[in-house]
Amino acid sequence: MNGTQNRTDHFWGTVAVILNIGFIIAYSWLRYLLDSDKQHLAETVARTFGNSTPQSLVLLTVLLIPLIFLAFVILGGVLWIMMLVHAATKPIREKTFWIMVLVFGGVFGGISYYFRVKR
Repeated sequence: MNGTQNRTDHFWGTVAVILNIGFIIAYSWLRYLLDSDKQHLAETVARTFGNSTPQSLVLLTVLLIPLIFLAFVILGGVLWIMMLVHAATKPIREKTFWIMVLVFGGVFGGISYYFRVKR
């Protein structure tokens, strides 16, 4: 392997770690929103930012951010499954290696596979 290949592998590894942390945060935030009392949350935010902030705007913001993360989680899962199916059914070099990368790397393995093999 040359130096460029090592830097590229390090870059994709870093991206994978960051995205995994994002997925964990999105899941935790969504669980918090589904399990908590929305009115109490809106009142707390209103006290923090002042009563001039409409509660509907606060709730929209509090619900919108996790929904955007959830959309990324779903799209990442779809990408992962599509890349796993592609790796299993198409004749590619180092098939076993790429299937292991996809299985153990999850969404980030799928992103790496997409840019290195499929594209």
